Amino acid sequence: MTIKIFIAGCGAVSHGLIQYLERDKQVKQILCCDKNLERATKFLSENYKKTSLVKGDSSVTSEIVKLARGFDIIINASLPEFNLKLMRAAYRIGADYMDFCSYAGGQSKKLKELSNPEQFCYDGKFKKKKLLGLINAGVAAGISNIMVAECASRLSEVDSVKIVLLEEQKSRVPIFSWSPEVILDEIVAPPVVFRNGKFALEKPFYGKETIKFPAPIGKKRVAGGWGDEIITLPRYIKARNFEMKACGSELELETKIFKGKNLDYIANNAIVTPTPEEVENLVKNGIIKSAVFAILVEAVGMKGGRKETEKMYAIFPDAKQIVKKCSGATYISWPTGFAAYAFLKTMPKIKETGVMAPECLEGKLRMEIFDMLKNEGVRMNKYL
Repeated sequence: MTIKIFIAGCGAVSHGLIQYLERDKQVKQILCCDKNLERATKFLSENYKKTSLVKGDSSVTSEIVKLARGFDIIINASLPEFNLKLMRAAYRIGADYMDFCSYAGGQSKKLKELSNPEQFCYDGKFKKKKLLGLINAGVAAGISNIMVAECASRLSEVDSVKIVLLEEQKSRVPIFSWSPEVILDEIVAPPVVFRNGKFALEKPFYGKETIKFPAPIGKKRVAGGWGDEIITLPRYIKARNFEMKACGSELELETKIFKGKNLDYIANNAIVTPTPEEVENLVKNGIIKSAVFAILVEAVGMKGGRKETEKMYAIFPDAKQIVKKCSGATYISWPTGFAAYAFLKTMPKIKETGVMAPECLEGKLRMEIFDMLKNEGVRMNKYL
């Protein structure tokens, strides 16, 4: 059985994802849709045989319906503000759906909006048509969610969960791994935490502390921040507390913006989401000296009548290893793109329909994804 995949948005993450889809014998056709064809073309290889590019606006449902009709799945690799537009298109044409993060109110400061993943409003409609919508299925959120689910499964009772993300890039000039729009949303919106069984808002960069990552990373100062994981995990995993913290150069960039240097100032003095050719040159010329992404998950609870802590980590390959593995990909776009590919491979094995987050995946499917990651050079082990 072969599938046809429609991807809304042709940028860095699509670039990482498509390189795997092109080699997959079960993938028959890939159609990318983007408003800016001139820039989108830079993220596609001339050697692709299954992939084609078409001009289209992800914010116009009727336009996507015409372009995506006959395809088996719509993947939103553009901005999260288009999630509902693309879900509506998927519903109309009878296609499954995947995205990488929630919009959840964008730059809102209201708890009700920020703690509500908008994609779930299509759960009932997707179930009626027996469609599957796998949301927040990238690396973080995504891989981080199933790591939490794995840790929680090893405890009889879960009290608290902490997710820590490391985005560490050593380069001569600041380089944004994400689009300015996504970064701005994360900075403006106050972090959502789940504390004592209820959602609450925290101050940006709250709760600074030192966390120890496995070698060679070591100890890092971390601070609280926004995480899509926090607004879905309490729906599926019983625990009193969930929180997200971050560390590394990306956090330092966000801190500078928050403390007064506006986004335009930073963007004018930084490289923003470089194209594959630019990434290759940045690494080759030593502008990017090293860059690594890592996830650490810690779950505290009860097991065998005693208080226990379960930890897992995932350390992704360095930027120099990534460009050899996936030409022109960054230390963020490759983990996100490959994670999306791994989730996509599990979707036909998911028995349920409707809209769901990655932590819903059963243990066997989680292990399949972990194995795929390890086979691609990701250090992912139980943290003893």
